[in-house]
Amino acid sequence: MQTGTADVRAPIDPIDLTGVPCERVLLMCEALAACGSLVLHGSNVRPVVQTIEPRQANDRAKSSGNQCAVYASLDARVALMHALLDRRYLSARLGSWRIGYRWQAGGLRCSVSDNLYQLFCDSDPALLSEGSVYVLERSHFVRPADSELEFHSLSPQRPVHILTVAPALGGALFRTEGDTTGIAVMRFPKA
Repeated sequence: MQTGTADVRAPIDPIDLTGVPCERVLLMCEALAACGSLVLHGSNVRPVVQTIEPRQANDRAKSSGNQCAVYASLDARVALMHALLDRRYLSARLGSWRIGYRWQAGGLRCSVSDNLYQLFCDSDPALLSEGSVYVLERSHFVRPADSELEFHSLSPQRPVHILTVAPALGGALFRTEGDTTGIAVMRFPKA
């Protein structure tokens, strides 16, 4: 590269998985995360971005969760959750809401505020929208001591691939009762 020229990279074209059956999308994402050299980051931000910038997180549950960073996971369900939840709609509809998750007995448990829980129970059609799973190089991330499946990077990240996923996938993932192979959604415990 010559001095004074910009580093111009070709844009990454998203891979459209919106017509692929939900089970296959989940299996693809799980396989990418399991390969050992990649992590997944889900986002519902439109338009799709070519570089993911660090954002300030608000997670008081663990010391690594409250940094200005790019967060990623080895759990495909976490990335898909972040890709599908329409945060713009939630902010406009609810104003204030909370969501948190943890792994318990091999399952993913998602605790939400009462107002968000009601939207899940009502199967609100605007709750989920098309989103993106960004496939990122794991070598650019740090795994904190207080988390087995989560990673973070303090610097911007350029994805290896971008996967576009359909909101219908949320119907197969989120459960307010019964099946725990997806994401069990429950209310935050009362204080």
